Order: sequence, then structure tokens, then C-alpha cells
Amino acid sequence: MTRLSVNINKIATLRNSRGGNNPDLIQVAKDCERFGAQGITVHPRPDERHIRYNDVFELKKIVTTEFNIEGNCQEQKFIDLVLANKPEQVTLVPDVLGQITTFTREGNWPLPLILRRQKWPRAQAWVSMPGMIWIYTTLNILPKMFPVCRK
Repeated sequence: MTRLSVNINKIATLRNSRGGNNPDLIQVAKDCERFGAQGITVHPRPDERHIRYNDVFELKKIVTTEFNIEGNCQEQKFIDLVLANKPEQVTLVPDVLGQITTFTREGNWPLPLILRRQKWPRAQAWVSMPGMIWIYTTLNILPKMFPVCRK
């Protein structure tokens, strides 16, 4: 089990604000692993203000520890990115376009969406692919949700 996965989104934000490639995101990921990180986490958003989709492909080539991609499974571009890169873990985050960050209070899937599991058919398909991807998400668990979560 990974004990420390470093999210390098803010490094990408700094790089993007400066233009060019300073700091070098690939080198930062390598350094994080060299200094003991057991994973690298990225959260590409549709507007690419942090990690760019192309960054994910480049990082996949060099990350030697667990690679975790966070994002919203209701966005087709995210689904395509995950399937193309096959990370060790995917963290499903219920963010919306234009949202600056995902706060814990806001960052949970609503009960109606969980009860309508057919909204996540591709995410469910990932789970059934042997050795493919470990999926993690945050939920506000209520007692009435236990039967659904067990499934």
C-alpha cells in the first residue's frame, strides 16, 4: 500500500504561470520518487490549468512508483486519458468545470448519483478489468447507503 503519493498539480500550475518548462515537471516527479515518495498523483482538469493532458502521457513514461490520476469519471476526455495511460490507481473526484479546488465538504459524490450507478458504466468496467486499475473515491457514508456501497 502506498503511504505517500505526492500531488504535483501545484508544480504544474507554477510552470504554467511562468510559461516554458520551469520548474520541470518530469524532473520534479523523478526527484519526489528519489526522495522517497511511493507514488505520483496528478489531477488534470478539462481547462488544463494545472496538469496538462499531455503531461500525463509524459509522466507515465517515467514514473516508477504508483501513478494515480484523479478526475471526474463523467468527463469523456478523462475516461479516454485513463484508458490510454492505465495508471495503478484512479481517484474519482466530483469536481465541476471552472471549480478552483475540491473541498472535502463539496468533494463527495451525492447520494442520488451513487444510487444511479448506471451513470458510472465506464468506471465500473475499469473495476472488472483484471490487474487494470484500483479506483478510490470519497463518499459521505450514511447508514441508508451501506447496501449500495457493498455492491
